[in-house]
Amino acid sequence: MKTLCLTLHETPAIEARARKHFATRGVDATFIYGIHAGKAGLLTKNTYDVDNPGSGYTIGPHGVGIWMSFITMFQVALQMPDEHF
Repeated sequence: MKTLCLTLHETPAIEARARKHFATRGVDATFIYGIHAGKAGLLTKNTYDVDNPGSGYTIGPHGVGIWMSFITMFQVALQMPDEHF
C-alpha cells in the first residue's frame, strides 16, 4: 500500500522534515501538493446556516483550502491500484 502525504509548496521546510521522517523509516511516500488558501485567493463569503439558521457563519478560507486539498488527495488515492487507503 502506498503512503500519501499532503503538503504545500509554500512550506518547504515542513516538507523536507516529512521527507526525512519517511526516508529514515524506509517509507516511499508520495507527496500531494495542496491548496494554500491565501496564495490561491480563496474567498469564502457564502454563509453556512445549516446548523444555526440566520447566524451568517462562513467557513474560513483556511478550512476550505484544507478541505479542497484532502478532496484532491482522495481523488489521487482513488486512481491507485490499492484496495484500501
